[in-house]
Amino acid sequence: MAPPSAIEVEATSDTSAIVIPDPLTINGVPGRRAKSGRLIAGTAAPANSDMFKGHGHGHKPMAHRWDHYLSHEAASRKGNSLKGAAKYLKTPGLISLGGGLPSSEYFPFEELHIK
Repeated sequence: MAPPSAIEVEATSDTSAIVIPDPLTINGVPGRRAKSGRLIAGTAAPANSDMFKGHGHGHKPMAHRWDHYLSHEAASRKGNSLKGAAKYLKTPGLISLGGGLPSSEYFPFEELHIK
């Protein structure tokens, strides 16, 4: 079975069948604001973050432990050794080859030909 020939794709807008009676544009915002009139509302009640905190024993609850949901493989994983070695990267005189970009001083040649 041969693959299908080139498929013609025509872009269409999914809103082409919808007529918006009074579409909002950036130029129409001031007029709509003037038409709606002044907002009649009182001042918001004073609030602070303490009003939204749980009322418990005066301290935060202990965090839940989720270790028992981990598989044996996941629980036995150790930290990344490269992250552990990163603390030595600021040592004076140390050149890191971890990024794959060794110092150009160690490659004094100007050209290289390979056959």
